[in-house]
Amino acid sequence: PQGAAPTRSALALVHDPAGAAQELAPTLMQLFDLSAGEARVAVALADGLSLAEIAEAHGVKTSTVQTQLKRALDKTGQRRQSGLVKVVSQAPQLRRP
Repeated sequence: PQGAAPTRSALALVHDPAGAAQELAPTLMQLFDLSAGEARVAVALADGLSLAEIAEAHGVKTSTVQTQLKRALDKTGQRRQSGLVKVVSQAPQLRRP
């Protein structure tokens, strides 16, 4: 109606990346027989963290993260980190209902 004050609305979306990672890691473990550490590294890489950042966040040496990465690459059939990130991004669609 004329003269009516305009209405305003807002939409707030909340996304918890840690929650998504908690859900994704078990899927990767099941699909590719990854260890918890290997799955954690794969998810963290997909979230954009560097190997050094992953190591620091989990209180391990970078060499440990490198080993976990190599094993995750082997188990997923990937040769590069970018391939692993792609696998991680597709894992929810690969999961069977």
